Amino acid sequence: MAPIIRDPLSPANSHGEVSYPELRVRSNQRHRFRRGHPWIYNNELVDLPKEPEPGGLVTVRQDDGEFVGIGMYNRHSVITVRLLTRRNERIDKFFFRQRLRQALDLREQIYPDRNAYRLVHAEADGLPGLVVDRYGEVFVISSNTAGMDRLLPVIVEALMELFPVRAIVRRNDSAARKMESLPTQVEVVWGKLPDTVIIEEFGASFEVDVLAGQKTGWFFDQSENRRVFTSFVKDRQVLDTFCYTGAWAIHAARAGAREVIGVDSSPDALKLAVRNAERNRVSGVEFIRARVFDFLNDWRKAGKEVDIIVLDPPAFSRARKDAVAALRGYRDLHERALRLIRPGGILFTCSCSYHVGEEALIDSLAQGAIESKRTVRLLEVRGAAPDHPILPATAETRYLTCLVVRVD
Repeated sequence: MAPIIRDPLSPANSHGEVSYPELRVRSNQRHRFRRGHPWIYNNELVDLPKEPEPGGLVTVRQDDGEFVGIGMYNRHSVITVRLLTRRNERIDKFFFRQRLRQALDLREQIYPDRNAYRLVHAEADGLPGLVVDRYGEVFVISSNTAGMDRLLPVIVEALMELFPVRAIVRRNDSAARKMESLPTQVEVVWGKLPDTVIIEEFGASFEVDVLAGQKTGWFFDQSENRRVFTSFVKDRQVLDTFCYTGAWAIHAARAGAREVIGVDSSPDALKLAVRNAERNRVSGVEFIRARVFDFLNDWRKAGKEVDIIVLDPPAFSRARKDAVAALRGYRDLHERALRLIRPGGILFTCSCSYHVGEEALIDSLAQGAIESKRTVRLLEVRGAAPDHPILPATAETRYLTCLVVRVD
């Protein structure tokens, strides 16, 4: 049974207008959000009232009284307001149903034959701090804000009205929740989760762990990059590092790679990778448990070479203060990988951190090439799949960079 909403989310005054507690923005702090950025920082507000409670809805106005929008408020967060709308409208189940419907319409245009994709990509779909991934009739919700936590029952009801739903999982275990002083929560909030969750991607079939896997269990953002990757692999030897549950490796084997080796440090991920290889009946695939940096170094010492390497690590930098250390890590990783690639080989190298974007990743590649005495040519710069849209006014929504590199 779906949760019941017992309290109205949109209080109205005697004239029927939407009425929330009001905040004022300082006159000299308007430029960024007026261009369309949905965040308002604590130093941009005139004051930080104790009410409403974290996650409560507020109306934001400029200091002259001009309406800015309605958003979710958390005085404990540096990002104090996340705007939901720039219209004076009710934030209720109908609002969320409309936003989810718009998100679905876009995904059906992009992927008319798929039922597994990123359904809601937070700010880029007008729902700041909210991610919803669809796995057929299983939906995984990830919230990074107090506001979306409070609104979860409404979101669940809206999902159930729009889709056939077998189960809804809450994966509130991201590091970003610490910024809003939120606890970790992983649970099935509605329905019964099937014994196995299976998705298809470009003809391959994969089992996904939506409760304990990384992120929500699958990296939909890399799907188009994996598709492009398969055009390089026929009759070649492929090394898939940070392989997780085997997506790049299995696509390579299906596309005719001569030999495929996947490396990851997680025993649970590798068990699932082996099952996925068996599910797809691919041969010539081996999965090895090891730390990737150590593995690459050991291969170099052993004089081994490979035709194609995939570097798809977890985020090295989750905050600006970590960016310098992250760039050192990428430079080291690139140097070790480039030493192993045969002349004429290909490197796919990825960063999933906004703080290590395109320019920084290319620079670390160039430094790695100097250290390894290799010549590299950048063939293509790619990003996330189109079910992860980008807001031009919000650079943070462009977080994934994938470089396709020829190595000589």
